[in-house]
Amino acid sequence: ARQLPELRGTRMAETPSYGGLNEFGALLNDGDWHEEYQQSQSSAEAETPARSMFSTSRVMGLVGAAALFAGAGVFAAVGGTKNLVDVANPGASTEDLWSTSETESDWRLKEYTTTITMDDFLKDDKVLKWLNSKGLSEDSDHYDLMPYVPTEIVIEGNPTLLQGNIGPGVMDGYTAFSMQMKNQSGLYSASYNIVIDMRGHLVSISPVMHHLGHDYHMISFKPYSHDPDYFLGSVDVEATQSGPSYLWKWTRYPEDKPEYVKLMDGTETDCHDVSNAYEGDFLWATCDDKGICKYNAADGDKKETHKYDVVYGPNHAQMLEKDSIAIISSRITNAIVKVNVTSDEVLWVAGGPNGTMDLIDEDGKHFEAGKMDLWKGQHNVEYLGNDEYAMFDDESNVNWSGDEETQEAQYSRLLIVKINEAESTATVKWSYGVGAYTPIYGDNDKMPTGNMLGTMWVGDMACKDWEKQCKHSCDCSYYPYDAEIMEVDRVTKETALSVRIRSNTTWKEATTWAGWSIYSAERIYKEPLLYRVSCEKGKVTDTTRFLTFYTHNSFKQYNKAPGKYRIKDADENTVSEGYFDFNPYWDLKKMEVTADLDSCNGRVEVENQWGQWSGHEFNDGDTN
Repeated sequence: ARQLPELRGTRMAETPSYGGLNEFGALLNDGDWHEEYQQSQSSAEAETPARSMFSTSRVMGLVGAAALFAGAGVFAAVGGTKNLVDVANPGASTEDLWSTSETESDWRLKEYTTTITMDDFLKDDKVLKWLNSKGLSEDSDHYDLMPYVPTEIVIEGNPTLLQGNIGPGVMDGYTAFSMQMKNQSGLYSASYNIVIDMRGHLVSISPVMHHLGHDYHMISFKPYSHDPDYFLGSVDVEATQSGPSYLWKWTRYPEDKPEYVKLMDGTETDCHDVSNAYEGDFLWATCDDKGICKYNAADGDKKETHKYDVVYGPNHAQMLEKDSIAIISSRITNAIVKVNVTSDEVLWVAGGPNGTMDLIDEDGKHFEAGKMDLWKGQHNVEYLGNDEYAMFDDESNVNWSGDEETQEAQYSRLLIVKINEAESTATVKWSYGVGAYTPIYGDNDKMPTGNMLGTMWVGDMACKDWEKQCKHSCDCSYYPYDAEIMEVDRVTKETALSVRIRSNTTWKEATTWAGWSIYSAERIYKEPLLYRVSCEKGKVTDTTRFLTFYTHNSFKQYNKAPGKYRIKDADENTVSEGYFDFNPYWDLKKMEVTADLDSCNGRVEVENQWGQWSGHEFNDGDTN
């Protein structure tokens, strides 16, 4: 197993430029079995289902989910007390799919609070070097350090809610985010890329301005699909909403990879969204206030431009179906836009004056297309599967130039909308008020458990819903934090995880836009999640065992991704193996396979395209 990640410093002048997929180990398909997988897929397409390699590997999706890298090597029996929830029908429980060997007394299920202090930041050598360049040190007065370092980050978690229908493997994940400080002068004075583990311990920290330059802070921030040691981020230079893109290595190993890698030869693009193309060495980014553009990842050469009259102020573009479809968040027009990238046809528009779909609110009230907005100034719209789309609804009425927001509701919210293309309707299925108004930014992602991971920052000091903010008594004259990452149980709306960043509350009272903010957050793992392994005798023949197991890849992807499984007996001999596809959108993958075993004693192993693997032992009578 890899050691815990650490930081390795590279000065801004040493930041290398990207030279292609083969550089720094950034290989599209790193597993030594991938060529064999490709051949098997080609053969499977040519053969009938009965002759396919999957004739003994019947694979089907079951429950929606979402997250990112992957957990420990060998998982124990799954824990938790919740029933498996069908995201297609969140109110439905399926107790027959879930059993537990853990109890509430297990320490792994106890709620926790972890605090990362200013002093913890000051222990990092790169943070200190950067502060030294400002004439500050670890001995400086905390008030003088506040424009550059948070006073504390408080993490509260409920492992039972976090583990949900999956179990202890969930707790081997990480939460990653990029945060920036806007001081009282209205300028950005600090920025950090952060990774914490599931119990709130600081795993990786990088002062972005130390490495990349003054005023640089990352907005778009997501796992890099060519190499899971890296995150792909797009920089906002001060508040221009544009800048260069970089890779950031959050792990210590392998040590021969640089911490930051400049992409597109420094070409500046819209900072709101940048993502890998499905094929080739290219990147997609929102562009020209009207659509999306495709760039060469090495030299920044613009290869394609796709503009749409119904899009204005795009802040997110999710590329689906091998980049043939895009889901674009048109912020200024309050719209979700689905387009065919190949033909540049607009397939539908949900919301805004150009809407082609009728809108239905949570109470069932029906609004004619183009006549009403049920979300406003939204960010990070993404397709979840099952015809559902998640977004962060800022509730901001944005002017046509995009530089002024008017608050339209008491607080912003996490939102899920279900699209019925046949009936041309968009229905609000779920919402969660975050307790404060977030004028810009915000995120809302599905986890593998079905929980929703959101981000917000406090942009208004109204306290009408103050009970959401404090478990204990507190003064309504200020919010006790600047920004928050929250993970919410979709069914009960209970908080599974809260990460709150704090600074000088006096500044926040004087200028609500001052303080720390977060654009988005990501969940990542180091290996695929693997759980609920069961073994049955005699379902096929007297000597053939029938095994069932469930898996998700190590981070969220928008297309199917190659995987391999192995079944080993008690003596570590491989008795069965084959290939499959991880489901996109972090949807659950159910695997049913057969193996020649004398008894139900052995281990299942699952491997992804980067050589990350996880294993789960099984025994007679076990379902865990």
